[in-house]
Amino acid sequence: MPLSLARLPVLTSLFAVTFFNYPALHAASPLPIETFTKNPTYSQAQISPDGKFLGFVSTVGGKGDQPSLYFSDLATGKMTKVEVPYSEALGQNLTVNSFNWVNDQRIIFTTSGYGSFAVNRDGSNWKQLTGAGADYTTSTIFASEIAHVFSDHSGKVLMLQRDYIGDHPKYPTVIEVNTVTGKSAGVAENIEEITHWVTDKSGQVRVGVHWDGDKTRVFYREGEGAAWSVLPGFSAQGRGSYPLAFDYDGHTVYMGALTEEGTWGLYTYDLTTQKQGPLIFSDKTYDIFSPGEIQGPRAGLIFSQKKRALVGLRYLTEVSQTVWFDDEMKQVQATLDQALPGVMNQIVGWSDDENRILIISWSDRQPGVYYLLDRNTHELRRIVDRTAWIKPEQIAATLPLKFKARDGLVIRGYLTTPIGAERKNLPLVVFPHGGPWVRDSLSFDGMVKFLADRGYAVMQVNFRGSPGYGDAFSRAGRRQIGKAIQDDITDGVQWAIRSGTADPKRIAIIGASYGGYSTLWALTNTPELYRCGMSVAGVTDWLDIIKGRDSKSDTRDAYRFWRDQIGDPETDETILREISPINHLDRLKAPLFVVQGGLDVIVPPKQASRLIAELERRKLPHQVMLRGDEGHSWFGPKNRIELFKQLEAFLAKNMTPVAATP
Repeated sequence: MPLSLARLPVLTSLFAVTFFNYPALHAASPLPIETFTKNPTYSQAQISPDGKFLGFVSTVGGKGDQPSLYFSDLATGKMTKVEVPYSEALGQNLTVNSFNWVNDQRIIFTTSGYGSFAVNRDGSNWKQLTGAGADYTTSTIFASEIAHVFSDHSGKVLMLQRDYIGDHPKYPTVIEVNTVTGKSAGVAENIEEITHWVTDKSGQVRVGVHWDGDKTRVFYREGEGAAWSVLPGFSAQGRGSYPLAFDYDGHTVYMGALTEEGTWGLYTYDLTTQKQGPLIFSDKTYDIFSPGEIQGPRAGLIFSQKKRALVGLRYLTEVSQTVWFDDEMKQVQATLDQALPGVMNQIVGWSDDENRILIISWSDRQPGVYYLLDRNTHELRRIVDRTAWIKPEQIAATLPLKFKARDGLVIRGYLTTPIGAERKNLPLVVFPHGGPWVRDSLSFDGMVKFLADRGYAVMQVNFRGSPGYGDAFSRAGRRQIGKAIQDDITDGVQWAIRSGTADPKRIAIIGASYGGYSTLWALTNTPELYRCGMSVAGVTDWLDIIKGRDSKSDTRDAYRFWRDQIGDPETDETILREISPINHLDRLKAPLFVVQGGLDVIVPPKQASRLIAELERRKLPHQVMLRGDEGHSWFGPKNRIELFKQLEAFLAKNMTPVAATP
């Protein structure tokens, strides 16, 4: 029976929260810093296979923002907290990273650096599966990535095991783990340095992908115990095609490949004939798949076990979009969008019978609200708000933008302006993303919204090399660090000035990781543009960073990729020195805020230490925030609050924000 809007009342929430409400925008600045730094109260919601329970990672009842596991009975609304193990080393309960339903009763979850565990949703039958201290007849198993969950309710899963050479992980093997007994057995040994495995729908490991930073080879076997062979039809050089998932027929593989327009599209590959099939779906502007993001919350294929078919796919334009191939799901989506207007409504899971569907509704001003659709009763129930303290009408809107770079290439990005402020002559904070081979999208970003709340316009630029805009755009970033990539950011600033949006005398730049490098390079390469800047874990010396990738271990793939994309330390030493900010501090004029975590293994602290020493030696204006308990990403809530607080004072000292609207 088709869904009817008239029969879709929004019922009372299971929790004491309010509905979406978007009255006319009004400023309520300044909001507390915690509004933008606090972790979501509920995240990663998943529905049980029988559709009777929801699982969450939640900070409710925890110390600080430490997340734990919660399960909600959908019939009664009763919440059950499952206490995670206590770590003697940390002096606290372990932090839950992610979880998966194994069956209606059993859950597997991973913790920060201490392996994976299984437990029943009522908190009984604990079992450590992987990591230090796991009970095995052999050596400790290091595995946290789930490759397949068997649907036979046996409690078994496939996981990727990564042993170590020193500090470096080896290429993964596949093991079968019984989450009830904790016992494991090998399923697929690694051959030819496989970096990615693909299982069929029954759980057999039948495809392995080798990528060494330069070329791709795809290996295939008929089944367990059969010999491996190289599949023809996949690109030998570069990343021209890539296997994504098996269909239910067992001989068809869905693959991403480049279309005639130069974007990544979805195709099939017949394992019997070993030939590529016709195009299923593509977008002329955006990739429906990027090798750097095979599956995930923003992109991936959507299968129906009930219908034994591919029913949709999700990909990133300026926001995460869902395309449904199934007429029934198209109708469900249309009904949801009509019932919940003005937000993105994303189906994130369903029960095995597909009668109960879990939805998250979100926007750039609202991190998300979970809803449950019961197709038997035709009721849409609001479950919980991820961040109930955020009122969307108090959050500045973010809009897409595009401009042409100096060489004519179209560059896209986002502009966020303060509530109530005329888009004219605003103080501007440029916020380049990290990577550099990742990209920004239209979503709720705490830092961006915080800066807009404090009176600054914020510009994010998806410069050349950012994935998602086609192969040519991605390749245009090759060996352009410190060159055309930075020019794109500069051209974005010039666009903001020419359009009248930005006050040319009040422009700052901030960023983390590669964005931190962009900050340092902008302040030394185009010092006339910026009043100040903040670098969080920014690269200061490319030669040192690339040489630090040990080419004799598993990181050699990363080494080869960096060598190809940035420069070879053996043959391009002059170039790498030229694009390193540490060698150009004589051109630095604006005040610099340096932030670094002592546990960072991506950009080692010595990069910041050398920079700080040079700033002090040259008596250049700067301030420093060092935290020994932080890594590359700052997760500690207290440290985040302090970082935002110091940034606010730093910008206020060097730029004058727009006065808040009464």
